[in-house]
Amino acid sequence: MTIPVLICDDSSFARKQVARSLPENWDVELSYAGNGEEALELIRQGRADILFLDLTMPVLDGFGVLKTIREEDLPSLPIVISGDIQPESRRRVMSLGAVCFIKKPIQSDELTRVLNDYGLLQLSGERHIVYDEAVEFTDWCQEYSNISKGRAADLLARFIEQEVELSIPRVGYLERGRLAERLRSQDDPGGDDRIISQGFTGGGISGEMILTFNSQDAERIHNLLYHKPPDKDASELEAIMDMANILSGAYLRGMSEQIDELFSIGQPITRTRRELIRGCERIQTPAGEQILLIECDYTIANRISCNQWLLFPQTSADALEARAAPLME
Repeated sequence: MTIPVLICDDSSFARKQVARSLPENWDVELSYAGNGEEALELIRQGRADILFLDLTMPVLDGFGVLKTIREEDLPSLPIVISGDIQPESRRRVMSLGAVCFIKKPIQSDELTRVLNDYGLLQLSGERHIVYDEAVEFTDWCQEYSNISKGRAADLLARFIEQEVELSIPRVGYLERGRLAERLRSQDDPGGDDRIISQGFTGGGISGEMILTFNSQDAERIHNLLYHKPPDKDASELEAIMDMANILSGAYLRGMSEQIDELFSIGQPITRTRRELIRGCERIQTPAGEQILLIECDYTIANRISCNQWLLFPQTSADALEARAAPLME
C-alpha cells in the first residue's frame, strides 16, 4: 500500500537531500512543505502518514508543528531532521512526540535503519522517489550555513549549559563598495558594539567571519563562561573573544566537514563597528565587484545577542558554487 509521506523544510536543497536519501523503491507518495503551516494543512488532508520535519523554519517552526500534532491528535508520525542538535532541542522534540531525531546532513543508511526499526519500510520493485524542484546556489548556502551554525550552537550550549536560539540564515550578494554602507546602517548610536573578525582559507576558498556582540553583554558572557563576575575590563573582552572562538571554530569545522576541505584559520581581531567601517572605506575595489554574504543570529541564554556575517569574495563564492554544483543536480 502506498504511504503518503511529507517532507517539511524551508530549504529546497534540504528537501532534495531528504528525498534523495529515501530508499528508491519505497512505495510512497511524496508531498513537500516549506514551513510548519503548510505542513499542518497537508497533514489534515491525509498526505503525511509519515512526516520528515525540520525545526528552524519561518511562519511556524518544527516545535510548533509537533505541539499542534499532539494537541489535535493528527494522524502523522513525525521524524525530525534538523541542524539544531543542541541537547535541549533533542529533549524538546522527543517530549513533543517525535518518533526520533536525526541530525543533518542526512545519511541514507541512517534513514533506512530508522524506517526499518519502526516497520515503516514497504518496498516495491519500482522507483517511486523523484524530486525535480530547482535548487539555487543561495538555497544550498542557506542549508550549508544552517548545519554549520547548528554545530556552533550545540558546542556553546553544552559549554554554558544553556539553550542557544537560532535564526534562519540570510544569503545574498552585495557590492563590495556597499559593505561599509551596510555596516553603517546597523551601527548603534552609542557605538557600543564589539566585533570579532577572523579570516579563513583552504582549497581555493577564502573568507572572513565577523561576529558582533554588544559590549553591555560582556559581564553576562563572562558569568556564563566562567561562572563568576569579571574583575577588570580586560577579562570582559577576553570573555567576548572566548565566546566568539567557540562559535567561529565550531561553525568553520561544520563548513569544512560538508565540503571535505580543511580551513586554515587566522588569528581573531577585535575592533569596534566604526573601526571596521573605516577599514572597509579604505579598501579600493573594482566597480561592481560582488561578495557573498551569509548572515545569521544567535540568542544565547535568552538574553545575549550575537550577529554573524560570513563574507566570501567573488572568486571564493565561485569556487564554493563549483563544490556545491554536483549536490544541487
